[in-house]
Amino acid sequence: MIRMINMPMPKADILVVDDNEMNVRVLEALLVSRGHDVRVARDGEEALEQISKKHPDLVLLDVMMPKIDGFQVLEKVRSNKETELIPIILLTALSDIDSNVKGIELGADDFITKPFNKSLLMARVRNLLRGKNLLDELESVDAVIAMTAKIIEAKDKYTEGHVERVTTYAVKLGEAAGLEEWDLRNLKRGALLHDLGKIAVPDAVLNKEGKLSEEEWKHILLHPSIGADILQDLKSLKAVVDIVLHHHEKLDGSGYPDKLKGDEITKESRIMAIADIYDALTTTRSYKKSMSPETAIRILQEEAQAGKLDSELVMLFSRLVKDGIFDTISE
Repeated sequence: MIRMINMPMPKADILVVDDNEMNVRVLEALLVSRGHDVRVARDGEEALEQISKKHPDLVLLDVMMPKIDGFQVLEKVRSNKETELIPIILLTALSDIDSNVKGIELGADDFITKPFNKSLLMARVRNLLRGKNLLDELESVDAVIAMTAKIIEAKDKYTEGHVERVTTYAVKLGEAAGLEEWDLRNLKRGALLHDLGKIAVPDAVLNKEGKLSEEEWKHILLHPSIGADILQDLKSLKAVVDIVLHHHEKLDGSGYPDKLKGDEITKESRIMAIADIYDALTTTRSYKKSMSPETAIRILQEEAQAGKLDSELVMLFSRLVKDGIFDTISE
């Protein structure tokens, strides 16, 4: 005998889209009884209008409707960057394989065949809402990361805008290098947090005008390790620890803090090194004036030829700069 586990379901804003009044009433009563807020649309056009006004947490979408059918609604929702991640369950009387395949190809998260089983429907609603909550938590983490990056950057008056610029350089280079979406997310987070360890560097060192002493440089050299230590125990950020720790490593082992060589350095950390160096070269610091993009690229190429930077990534980055991808980014 299978024992049903009654797991708590997060309260949600759910849009029910169906032209059959009886189906609407049954679904509305069922969802409201579980504590959800329910909105109703009786055709595809009304559904799209409601979704655009306020993004629901979940859509229960009938396939066979007048004006615009469920497949067309699904396609429009998935083609919009602002709504593409909304969970959608298709409600359909169609049981043929072609219809199911079409729904999957258009991006449906699940199917329920009419007449539906209430327990099965609520179990699938519960699972999709859990996934939606996890996604929302990830977005909240990103907001906290961005805020933290701004706080750290505020310590150093000479690097205003540095984190934002480096993040843009790194993500664009990551895209050009063919990184997968999840790796790009981690690269972006790593770029935003790469200077986190500077929170432990004295302001007098960060803002010193002129050359740093040997002792002062020791403080600077510690910031990758300090940043990685801060992040080490945060489960949601474990994937970015390596980027924060190793964005100053060089392929020939001359970098810091671990003096890694060659394949010991991940592609994400290699990308970060290029982005970080380019921004340092093209912006004014206490100890130097800014260089032109052309001069900065030439230095990166020399570093690659010397075996310090990834030559393929430097070539890709040079192409991005030449194509004007970063022209709107100002110092």
